Amino acid sequence: IDGLVAVVKVSKDIHDGKAALELSYSVYPDGRMNVSYKLNIAEKTLEPLRVGLQGQIARTFDNISYYGHGPQENYSDRCDGVFLGTWKSSVEDMMIQYVYPQENGNRTGVRWIAMTDAKGKGIKVVGEQPLSVSIWNTTQAELHAAKHIGEPDVLEDAFTLNVDLAQAGVG
Repeated sequence: IDGLVAVVKVSKDIHDGKAALELSYSVYPDGRMNVSYKLNIAEKTLEPLRVGLQGQIARTFDNISYYGHGPQENYSDRCDGVFLGTWKSSVEDMMIQYVYPQENGNRTGVRWIAMTDAKGKGIKVVGEQPLSVSIWNTTQAELHAAKHIGEPDVLEDAFTLNVDLAQAGVG
């Protein structure tokens, strides 16, 4: 603990030395948390599809608002027809139910995203630079394992939140 700030540092070796990740979480008494993310990728490693963090948030935080490109799904190479603005959505409306389940629902250029409950309490993520975000009612493993729409099991008490600095495009 550094003064009134709790600092947690995590180091992780990824894919047998192909990348090294250093995370530092600084948690403040007022509830704010800063995340420092440093990723070193070996030169002979393939370019990653995404660079960011993935976690789960409680299902009660189902009111979504964000400032970024929208209102529809968009990616780094598919964002010409979307507008920068403040958008409101639900998790289900952010997702795209493709016949063959896959990565979906991404939003680019996100400056902040808030996930709140019915009383307005919740979580707000603010990037130092524009981010890519997506929220699913299932897990990435479920999306990858499914072969048909409706197959991914829905999380009963949580959502999957993806916050990425960079993500490969669709094409």
